[in-house]
Parts: sequence; C-alpha cells; structure tokens
Amino acid sequence: MSRTHGLRVCCPKKPEWGVGHVLADDGGVRVTVFFLGGGERTHDMTVTELDVVTGLATEERLGELRKGNHAARFIKKYGRRLRPELYKHFNPMPYDLATVMEVELARQLREQGYGVWQN
Repeated sequence: MSRTHGLRVCCPKKPEWGVGHVLADDGGVRVTVFFLGGGERTHDMTVTELDVVTGLATEERLGELRKGNHAARFIKKYGRRLRPELYKHFNPMPYDLATVMEVELARQLREQGYGVWQN
C-alpha cells in the first residue's frame, strides 16, 4: 500500500478505531496514523494491515449508479441529474462527518419532497 501524509485509512482488525489519517510514513516499514476512535498509533507494516478509504466524486458515483452498479434500480430508472445547489455548500467535508451528515441531509430532503436513496 502506498501511504502518503493525510491519506485516509482503516485497520480491518480494529474497526472500533474508525477512519484514520496518516500522519507520518518513514518510507519503509513504519507508519503513524491518527484514528478517530483509537488515537495516534504507529504501525509496523510488516505485521499490520491498513486499508485505504476512498470515495468517488459525486458525478462518478451517479454514473456508476445509473449503469446499475450497487443495485441502484431506482436511480437507473429515474435518476436524471444531480442537484449541486442542495449539497455544494457542505464541501469540502471530512469523510467521518460526511457519513453522519448524509443521514440528516437525506431526511431533510425527503421532508421537502425529494427522492433520496442511500446505501
């Protein structure tokens, strides 16, 4: 795994730590990560596994969903366009906060009559 400062990662063996941000990488074996639920940890990468946490850009995600990936039959059938005016003011937002905000924003949009689907 290529590790760079600021990269978002998670430790599959410690899911309670949540998402972490790479603070330092010696370019070899040791990497220091700050996890939201686990604090600062230095890992020996010969024994520790870290997964990179990624996300697609909004337009890419809609394209994938419209192709029918991820069981998105409603979006494939009815999804026509994005409404950036409804979410653009939230960006940029840290990944962890975005996962919490997604639920609340979806609720508010549904109350206003918008069709909102979530995973």
